[in-house]
Amino acid sequence: MNQSTHNSVHDLKKFMPLRTVNILLIEDNSADARLVAETLSEDNKVHFNIKHVERFFNALNDIDESNIDIILLDLSLPDTQGLNTLILTAQALPDTPIIVFTGLNDEELGKKILRLGAQDFIVKSYENMKLLSHSILYAIERKKVEETLQISQLQYQSVFENISEGILQFTPEKEIITANPALVKMLGYESLEKLLQIKTINHIFHDLEELEFILQSLHSTEKIENYSVNWKKQDGSLILVQINSIIKHKAKSVLYFEVIVENLTKQKNLEMQVLQSQKLETIGNIAGGIAHD
Repeated sequence: MNQSTHNSVHDLKKFMPLRTVNILLIEDNSADARLVAETLSEDNKVHFNIKHVERFFNALNDIDESNIDIILLDLSLPDTQGLNTLILTAQALPDTPIIVFTGLNDEELGKKILRLGAQDFIVKSYENMKLLSHSILYAIERKKVEETLQISQLQYQSVFENISEGILQFTPEKEIITANPALVKMLGYESLEKLLQIKTINHIFHDLEELEFILQSLHSTEKIENYSVNWKKQDGSLILVQINSIIKHKAKSVLYFEVIVENLTKQKNLEMQVLQSQKLETIGNIAGGIAHD
């Protein structure tokens, strides 16, 4: 690239629109507020538009959440103090990511802040402020990921509750975690609570050796497809089911097993009826042939 072209690209970048991030800064210390503004003004890739308020309830009165990308929150305000400030903010503006400013370098406090819904916390210092721009952008993206996961969980829950096949989840120790309504009905229980009272899946499998085979297969192959097995209903009667099962992992440890179950009993009974009908028809034809002779 020649010098003229390089200069043109450089000039073009100067006029390219910057990404804008709208910040609600709730901070009663004017010196800290100035430090935030000065630090963020040095970023040449993002324009940080800051609305500064000194009191929490002032922020609530005139803030439109749809125009805020992130909240920078000091926990010690004239009208609210400590973690209660974060709780109130998260309740009032639940869809907006929050970064908490604190004057205490306290690891336990930091953990509590994150558990209460903040995306990050920053101990007030000149050095930490240098990382503020990065922390803001990271917190915004993290909030988006959390929202995407929440949507996925809601979609899964909807499928879990409404799918016609049964779904059963249990631990490596065979303890039942949960089941969907279709499986509860399939096994003849009044409710999920009644099913959970049997504790383990040993009470569901008719043949415990077959259960052990399935678990061993899952550990070696991590899934089972279209495997037919007899299960016991609450009243002791047997049903033929077809299962598809997978292992849910976290790192290298097994979280739980998930089994998707289809009841084949009606299908099997129908097949038996068809076979019986065909058998009777064949016998009838043979008898008719003998009589004819």
